[in-house]
Amino acid sequence: PLHPLGRGEGVLASVLPPHPVTEGPYVVEECIAHDGIDRKLYVAGAEVFGLLKPSTLLAEHTTSGEPFHPDDALRALALAATAAVGLHLAGVDVVIGPDGPVVVDVNPFPGYRGVAGAADAVAAHLAAHAADRPT
Repeated sequence: PLHPLGRGEGVLASVLPPHPVTEGPYVVEECIAHDGIDRKLYVAGAEVFGLLKPSTLLAEHTTSGEPFHPDDALRALALAATAAVGLHLAGVDVVIGPDGPVVVDVNPFPGYRGVAGAADAVAAHLAAHAADRPT
């Protein structure tokens, strides 16, 4: 059976059924066993901010979270994921699996909700980025 997560997302408890349960297209990824916490990493240039939220696989979607300071490994992972897709502003969702951190999503339009100092960091980064561009 399909367990809805909202916004068109769902989790199948087993292998794909022989007949579609919803109209496609589909994006299929392995469900990673993790500690139940989504680490939302918000990138603004070289700055990385973090929020801890209950995993949407285990709890209802929420827009609030608990701020945290990402360690060097999470910071490097967020910056590498952002650079890999050619962004300088992004949200990177990470879970901690049995083999360590796993990037599950890179969002090019993050909200930075609940992230103290993010507005200033985004503005400063955009101003510096614009100053580096020829007109």
